[in-house]
Amino acid sequence: MIDLILNLANVFVLIGTLFNVKDVLKNKNILKGYSIFGSFFTFISLVMFGIVFYFMNIWTWMIEVFTCIYWLLAFIYSLKNWLNENNK
Repeated sequence: MIDLILNLANVFVLIGTLFNVKDVLKNKNILKGYSIFGSFFTFISLVMFGIVFYFMNIWTWMIEVFTCIYWLLAFIYSLKNWLNENNK
C-alpha cells in the first residue's frame, strides 16, 4: 500500500514539474524570482528521495530524474543571476 501512495505522489510531482517547465518555456524570466537556497535544497531532497525510491524498488524513481534535472537547472539559473547581480 505504501508503494502505491509513493508512486502516486511521485506522479503528482511530475505533473507539477511539467506545468512549471511549460511556464518557464513560455517566459524564462519567471526563474528570476526563484530562491537559490530553496531550489538547491529542493534538488538535494529530490535526489535523496529518488535514491530511497530506487532502493525500495519503487518504479517511479525514474520519474524523479526529470524533476531533479528541472530543479538543478533552476538552481544553476538562480545562482547565475545572483552572481551577475553581485558582480555589477
